[in-house]
Amino acid sequence: MITAGLEDIIELKIQSLAAGVRYEGAFLEHYAANRNAIGKRRAYGNSDRLPESLRSHKVPPEFSIGPFAYAVNYSEQGQVRLVVEGNRYLAVAADGREFEISFTETPRFYEAHMSSGQPIRNYATVYGRSTLGFFTPGVCYYFAAGSECHFCSLKDTRRTMKKDISHFINPEDVREAIERISDLDPGAFNKVMLNGGNLKDHDKGFLRHLRIAEEIRETCDRLNLTIHLITMPPSTTAMIDHAKGLVDKIVFDPEIYDEKLMALICPGKAGDFGRAGYESAFLRATAVLGVGKVHAGLIAGFESIDSLARGFEYYGDMGVVPAVNIFHPDPGTALENFVRPGAGFIRTALSELMKVYLRIPEATPFLPNSGRNAIDTEAFEAARHQTATVGEM
Repeated sequence: MITAGLEDIIELKIQSLAAGVRYEGAFLEHYAANRNAIGKRRAYGNSDRLPESLRSHKVPPEFSIGPFAYAVNYSEQGQVRLVVEGNRYLAVAADGREFEISFTETPRFYEAHMSSGQPIRNYATVYGRSTLGFFTPGVCYYFAAGSECHFCSLKDTRRTMKKDISHFINPEDVREAIERISDLDPGAFNKVMLNGGNLKDHDKGFLRHLRIAEEIRETCDRLNLTIHLITMPPSTTAMIDHAKGLVDKIVFDPEIYDEKLMALICPGKAGDFGRAGYESAFLRATAVLGVGKVHAGLIAGFESIDSLARGFEYYGDMGVVPAVNIFHPDPGTALENFVRPGAGFIRTALSELMKVYLRIPEATPFLPNSGRNAIDTEAFEAARHQTATVGEM
């Protein structure tokens, strides 16, 4: 086993995103017996290609090395293996190097209830260890319209797996859940993530998220929780002004920079907004929240690395920070057989993303230390390390 340096930690993340993670029955039997370890909930998607023999087991959503979160998306071709030795959990890299890892603990609120008698877990879920997530609405109209993003597994996952997460959550329930969770699991979370599927009326969907943010703002301030919103932009761009003072960070998800690929893979978003529509939203949001507080959600792995790098520069010119997830082929989607980007592609994407953090001093990851499928924290820390190293010369 090695003591992991930053380069080792980043390389392990790259391997895990390039080919997935694998484990065997012996690991899962031990994990299932570990009552402290959290089980994957699949609130809005399923990224595991589990064989039949493993589908009934509790599986981990992520593992951590220090502040870095790694997605556990099972694949039989995974280059990173999870094993257990005694009571220690290890991640074994492709070259055989071993890293001691930890898993997110099951919070007490997963067994507690709201004043209505409903389980709190019907409303809130843990994401990436330190983020408290509320996913509402749990539906997306693009599926009904036949124009969904072709990598999205929301509809199939909610239909086949998730019966215990509410589709629509009221603002008052979000506030009560946060208050109850702060009593049950004090200090466990440092940010709240609001996101969800899309309504046909984008103005209505945007305001619905802002009503939740308004309801919880005072509570979150008192509990030192920041509010991070992932949402569709409103059709009426001026409505973005209402986000001021309600959210700390906001993400709009164009998903792909290349316009032709965006239309092919995300036809609904391309038709409703396209690059020009998103640009208007990003410029308005940056004027309202400030440089470095607005993020462009992108999926790396569809367009060329040159196109992706141009996208990073394009958003950086607006003071917008890319929030970059690496594509993973979810079962049941139109792209379930699409090949993941390779390790070399991911390394280059991470290097290009570093340039944004070096260029925009105010920039931080959208979900620091929680982006298990993202390369944001890794690029941010690498940029900080580079800046510190130069400063010492």
